[in-house]
Amino acid sequence: MRSAQVIEQSAGRMTTILRQLLDFARRRPAQTQPFDLVALARVTTNLLATLAEKKGVSLEPLAGDAAVVAEVDVGPMQQALTHLVVNAIQAVPPGGHVWIQVVAGSRAIEGTVARCALLQVRDDGPGITPEHLASGLEPCLA
Repeated sequence: MRSAQVIEQSAGRMTTILRQLLDFARRRPAQTQPFDLVALARVTTNLLATLAEKKGVSLEPLAGDAAVVAEVDVGPMQQALTHLVVNAIQAVPPGGHVWIQVVAGSRAIEGTVARCALLQVRDDGPGITPEHLASGLEPCLA
């Protein structure tokens, strides 16, 4: 039963990714809407739980029950979070941990206080080597 659920979720995720690729090719403007980032963290954790299990990595959402709603373009946000978590799972040795944390807060921006949210992926892997750190945010063209 669990395998069927994983297959169904994976097929849904592949469909979403294909739609996102097609949308990206069209260069549409962002379509933001209010969305609960805690729910996004939980969905991502559920989607990637099997991958983490196979690698021997513990994947844990560090979010309470309270919703943290932000104005986001859900598809690209889900895609970015999924990539970050997959990278973390691959970087952590067996027995390691990956955490997804959502924190609500506020920040002073241009003299006014704005509400903000932090969606953070942390792991206890070895980190990025100094020689790769400088190129970590450069796009890969290969």
